[in-house]
Amino acid sequence: MLRTLALSGVAALVIAVDWLRFEDPRSGGGRPFALAALAIVPALVRPWWARLCAVCAAAFFALCIAFSVAPVSKNYNVFDVSARLREQGWLVPAYTFPENRQDLAVLRVVVRAGMSHDMADLFLEGLRKQTGWLESLSGPLPQRPPEDAAAFKH
Repeated sequence: MLRTLALSGVAALVIAVDWLRFEDPRSGGGRPFALAALAIVPALVRPWWARLCAVCAAAFFALCIAFSVAPVSKNYNVFDVSARLREQGWLVPAYTFPENRQDLAVLRVVVRAGMSHDMADLFLEGLRKQTGWLESLSGPLPQRPPEDAAAFKH
């Protein structure tokens, strides 16, 4: 059991460290470490049927944690992030969902085949820079005129 804990702990540490590379640790709370714990727990359960149940439960909770969204900012929205990224040369459109989920807006990032690690680093750096600037605002951005607020003209 100690060996299993040690081996799983290394994998969990790698997960937590990689997560922290992409997310600001101050806003991440304990999410990376909760994911690490969820990765370790099934390995510690002995009977195979209990391990199977633990794997299913851990997978469910890990998905809930990994895909949960950060608290909504009152100073900006995804359309503001899209506009700021567009000013830096990145085409990341923002969309609202159809009728029954118009309250949900998302950014769509399309990664083409052959995208380099350097280009991904540049994109993440630009995203961090723009969201950092938007977070630093003391109040909401002024509303754009409707003709400027259109996402993309194809």
